[in-house]
Amino acid sequence: MDEVEINDLYVRSEVGFSPHEVGKLQELYITMRLRTSIKKAGETDGVEDTINNKTITKEVLFHVENKKYNLIEAVATDVARICVVRHGISSAKVIVKKPNALRFAKSSSVTIERCWEDFDWHEAHILLGSNKDPLQSLSKAISLLKEKVNITKMSKAFWTRPVMVEDGAADFINMAVFVKTKLDIVG
Repeated sequence: MDEVEINDLYVRSEVGFSPHEVGKLQELYITMRLRTSIKKAGETDGVEDTINNKTITKEVLFHVENKKYNLIEAVATDVARICVVRHGISSAKVIVKKPNALRFAKSSSVTIERCWEDFDWHEAHILLGSNKDPLQSLSKAISLLKEKVNITKMSKAFWTRPVMVEDGAADFINMAVFVKTKLDIVG
């Protein structure tokens, strides 16, 4: 298995539970060691044949900078989930370093390694609806969902009249989809 590294990604996030940390942004350095096959990319020299470091990095930055944490262990787990579940990496070794976390220490860090099996399944209910070419739109939405989640059940589709919309607006087609996913739950 090959390994791609993203080293010391600089992030500022609210992480900590001590009174002097709560409500303040803390510096973190995140290293990701992503285990996946990059054999094809080495042979073809094609960008489309490798993982997209930039996309993963941007998603990690956005997620970590917009969430509050008590522990760097939780930061590492979220980063690993993004890499493995959202981007299909075989396994991710994540190191999260928090500078000046302890008196007289340069930094404190945690290292975890996670793969697909390490993340729990969650159930979610997703409501779908459209009045813009509704049959094609719902069909496309279901196809896109199937790429990311396991659809376990779907309701029957039903037509509804638009509410609080200008006169002459097209009717909506609506339905519910029940899924199982390893994507993280946003609270």
